[in-house]
Amino acid sequence: MVAGTGLLSNKPIPADERLILALDVPSPEDAWRLVMRLGPRVRFSKLGLSCSWPAAILS
Repeated sequence: MVAGTGLLSNKPIPADERLILALDVPSPEDAWRLVMRLGPRVRFSKLGLSCSWPAAILS
């Protein structure tokens, strides 16, 4: 996509909403600890595959 073609938004996005933390850690518990440690400094996060698939499938 090219800017100016009407396909992208021109809406200003606050800096604290631009960061998406990738939680690529071995377990959901590790992900939760990281989220709790960072607190409100990170508003958005996403889980990596290792947290959303059973370990047997990923091995």
